[in-house]
Amino acid sequence: MGASACSGSEDGSEGRCGLRFGLLGPPVLYHDTGGSGRREVRDVASPKSRVLLAALLLDAGRVVSVESLKDALWGGAPPVSAQASLHNHVARLRRLLDDPERLRTVPSGYVLRVDEGELDVHVFETRVAAARAAHAGQEWERVVRECAAALGLWRATPLAGLPSEVGGYAFARRLREARLLLLEWRYDAELALGGPRLDGLVPELAALTAEYPLREVYHRQLMLALHRTGRQAEALAVHRDLRTRLVDQLGVEPGPGVREAHVEVLQVAASPSSAPPRPAQLPPPPAHFTGRTAERASLRRTLTTPGTLPATAVISGMPGVGKSALALHVAHELAERFPDGQLYLDLHGATPGMAPLTPGQALTALLRDLGAEPCRIPERPDAASALLRSLLAPTRTLLVLDDAASAAQIRPLLPGGAGCAVIVTSRSPLTALDGVARFPLGPLSDEESAALLVAASGRAGLDGSDAARRLVELTGRLPLALRVVAARLAAR
Repeated sequence: MGASACSGSEDGSEGRCGLRFGLLGPPVLYHDTGGSGRREVRDVASPKSRVLLAALLLDAGRVVSVESLKDALWGGAPPVSAQASLHNHVARLRRLLDDPERLRTVPSGYVLRVDEGELDVHVFETRVAAARAAHAGQEWERVVRECAAALGLWRATPLAGLPSEVGGYAFARRLREARLLLLEWRYDAELALGGPRLDGLVPELAALTAEYPLREVYHRQLMLALHRTGRQAEALAVHRDLRTRLVDQLGVEPGPGVREAHVEVLQVAASPSSAPPRPAQLPPPPAHFTGRTAERASLRRTLTTPGTLPATAVISGMPGVGKSALALHVAHELAERFPDGQLYLDLHGATPGMAPLTPGQALTALLRDLGAEPCRIPERPDAASALLRSLLAPTRTLLVLDDAASAAQIRPLLPGGAGCAVIVTSRSPLTALDGVARFPLGPLSDEESAALLVAASGRAGLDGSDAARRLVELTGRLPLALRVVAARLAAR
């Protein structure tokens, strides 16, 4: 019976009886019995016959020259009897076919006729195209069906067991890559659909990541499968191992897909079982704050003007010039503008006898203040920084980072959400930080200094006196020194 004697599905892959050819594995012939779904394999026992069949199938429907077939069968050293042997192998193969006219002799060689839907590779490629379209359209149920149908045709590596003389290396590589894509698409669909099937994905994806240790997609999918089944620590370990491997072997960081999955895991891993109270960590505002009218107004505008990035202001100046006082005064004025909380962190950039906080220590402190469980805070500063940005991104939070030592200490602590704002104080203007507003402070004016001295000491009689002018000169009009003097006067 000819291959076209029965009808079947639109792609010709099911239900149509007749001879079929297989290259998705060792070359094989099989007879599809139609509606019963049974397939009777026709054994191609001779190794030379398998080589001959593969060489003809690689160019199905086209003339394959005698010389090309000799090269496939015997490499570069055909025997004297090669011509006669080739005829014998062709005759043997014809006996296995359902129609003597399938394998025709032409003047320059041979042509094997393969009708639509009869070669598994053609059916496979049709299914791959359908799966690709479904994946692009996020038709997840259809993705699962098409991928399963295509993968069901796969028996082993294409052209498996054949000598290299047969060729088809690029052909087999293309099919192997298509199979890997089908697996990617199927797992994307399974993850999107969710449900009880997720538990079963983990061992399958773990095997794929072991087999393809540098293929990022499978690692991303394994991270998400672990994460969505409550195994966040294992998901983070997958990311850590992949990143180490990529950096050590290729000198690159994971791509955006893995980074997005990592952030998703981190957000849940850091979330406590119940929402923490909104942080309100600002120290009390400085008493008797005096002067800095222009700086205060400019700071408020900087920190409350809408933009695409978080507003960041750096207040700099010599010790005792009042950097922290100005920062806290403005922060308290603006607290209601940031309803998701106010964070305060002393970075000890210039604290006598103390080393400045490292970025990792600062990140840990901020994350704990936001409710992250200590055991779930990432050890690597870059991962902890990503988690901090993720937690702050949807919020309107004000950060006061006091006494910074350097731009490198500050940079990992900056949020990414446009609703947040940051006030940094430092003896340095931190010129290495991009996109920030800078507010260099100098000493107070004589009038501001005298007013602060009188207000802080509680001695109204000093106002306008020679004693007050002399004290202002001795303190260099520095607010900290003025406050120390005022405190001593108040205590007498």
